[in-house]
Amino acid sequence: MAKNKFEDFEEVLDASEFVTNLAAGGAAEIDINLINPNPYQPRFDEEKPELTASIHAAYESMWLSHNADDSLVKPEDGLLQPITITLDPNNEGEYIVTDGHCRLISCKNLDHKTIKYNLVKTSLRELELFALVGNLQRTDLTAFETALAVDNLLKNGFYASAGELAKALGKTAPWISKCRSVLKLSDFILDDIKKNKVKIGLEILVDLQRIEYVDMQEELYTKYKEGKITQSDIRKKIKDLKEELPGQTLKPVFKSSNKTLKLDFNWSGLDDSKQEQFEHEFKNLFDELLDKFKMPSAKQSDIKYIDILENEVYIEYLDNESINISFSKAKELLGEYTSTMIRYSCADNEKSTEFLNSIPNKTQFQSGNLNYLEHKDCR
Repeated sequence: MAKNKFEDFEEVLDASEFVTNLAAGGAAEIDINLINPNPYQPRFDEEKPELTASIHAAYESMWLSHNADDSLVKPEDGLLQPITITLDPNNEGEYIVTDGHCRLISCKNLDHKTIKYNLVKTSLRELELFALVGNLQRTDLTAFETALAVDNLLKNGFYASAGELAKALGKTAPWISKCRSVLKLSDFILDDIKKNKVKIGLEILVDLQRIEYVDMQEELYTKYKEGKITQSDIRKKIKDLKEELPGQTLKPVFKSSNKTLKLDFNWSGLDDSKQEQFEHEFKNLFDELLDKFKMPSAKQSDIKYIDILENEVYIEYLDNESINISFSKAKELLGEYTSTMIRYSCADNEKSTEFLNSIPNKTQFQSGNLNYLEHKDCR
């Protein structure tokens, strides 16, 4: 006999102690304010307007069928399927919903005072499993919500391995791996999925995360979301990248030590124009990183001249290379520069004066018509 895909989940239920109180032919009711949401609930989309409307419609139908008698029917009777709750271990006298999270939200939105319930005793492991499996059975979780829930189940140590979790969910170990790989997508993509409740299939997100170039990954994601490309287009792009870089992965290899970081990237698969484009874009990216992390330039010993501009500082080196950097980075770089003199020019204004006076370990002096910065220890 084939095994039910949720058999392990059902075994959890069978092993738990259910206490179902029936009153007047229905489930017991409890103060709705005593019930807290499941902290492991994987959904982001908690509001279900259609569910709220159906609960209210069910109440109105029963109310009319009972001759609009408020003593026989109340708004809370519109919930036909009780929620399932368990004791809240962190709040005495309160409960956590294990099944029926959206029903609870809808009833609260309808200002219900009580809610029908079934009570079950669960462990933390079972609580998290209930949240995930209950939603998987309804097949309305997004791929991102599923990925987060699967990742949390493993990170929290409730399951020793992906294989063990896969068995509990009635899935395969590769499916677990695919779910977790979704979380490797760029922060921009993950934030957009969460914020805008974007529903994109698991396989498509897995394909996107195979592209290690973030800009390209985000561009393809946006185009797919807008309906401009298909999954086939994404896979064709992956194939094209592999052909452009034969024998290479889509990710450059970095070699690092406590002092250096080296890029090992074979670009022989690129033609001359693409190599030139790559070099240009990489240099711009590297300059942005230097500025972002306020790293001093490697050329501290050969500064020839600086020009203090309106919003940045121009620095020229003896080999005629130059950079434009922010005031804060320039102050740090020049403060650490120990050569005797640096010639500078600037506008005669308060901002330039303030910047010059803020540079540590430097004094200013004039020789003829030229202005210089000098290291204090050199006098």
